[in-house]
Amino acid sequence: MGAMSGTAVRAGRERPAAPARGIVVAVDGGGTKTDAVALDETGAVVAHVRLGPSDVHPGREGESVSVVDEAVERVRTEAGGAPLLRVGVFLSGLDHEAEVAAYRARILPLPWFRGDDAVDAHLENDTFALLRTGTLAADAVAVVCGTGLNAIGVRADGATARFLAWGAVSGDWGGGTDLGTEALRLAARALDGRGPETVLTTAIPPRLGRPDLAALIEDVHFGRIREERLSELVPAVFAAAAEGDAVACALVQRQAGEIVGMAASAA
Repeated sequence: MGAMSGTAVRAGRERPAAPARGIVVAVDGGGTKTDAVALDETGAVVAHVRLGPSDVHPGREGESVSVVDEAVERVRTEAGGAPLLRVGVFLSGLDHEAEVAAYRARILPLPWFRGDDAVDAHLENDTFALLRTGTLAADAVAVVCGTGLNAIGVRADGATARFLAWGAVSGDWGGGTDLGTEALRLAARALDGRGPETVLTTAIPPRLGRPDLAALIEDVHFGRIREERLSELVPAVFAAAAEGDAVACALVQRQAGEIVGMAASAA
């Protein structure tokens, strides 16, 4: 998880004075990174930190909590140690009410869970953060396409459309890991003649520091490269598609279809 690594971003060299009336902290965590920002009473961002991934997976919830906890504490420090009025945490992987309840129980003992304004931390799936970043409309849909794929739909009458977003078992395909995995499969088939030729055979190995496709396949098989890292192949897929590679174009079009289908279903 790399909870101890990260960056802090500030407007100037000196740490700013703590906002007198306190700060609100918002955390957005996914499968690649975790961003935390501190905002003053006017809504201005006064501090920002970025750490490693904090998406939620069965059996790894503790790792996620550690990253989120560090993100909250570090961004508060970067904001001058201001009173912490309220915290909002929006994480990929909180797709079911049972997952939200279990995660809430883990962060409940943390000192920032109840803010100085006596309001408990708000905990939700990261789709809600994207939705309200893009629009305040009462009827709206947002699709998150990062390491995974998910969507949220809300209506003025309070109705909400959500997805389990648990991967293939819940009918999902199209996130970065899916795209990278499929790119590797298609490149392998091109290499041995079972599939059409594609520049992906030579374009994707360098993305993971391997000299050729055979070495990449071998290292994934023997666990020297975690399958989660296949999402790092996505830029090569889009670059190949932009150059007109038929295999890469078809793969990107398939992903686009999944995004449109999910948005339409959530509407």
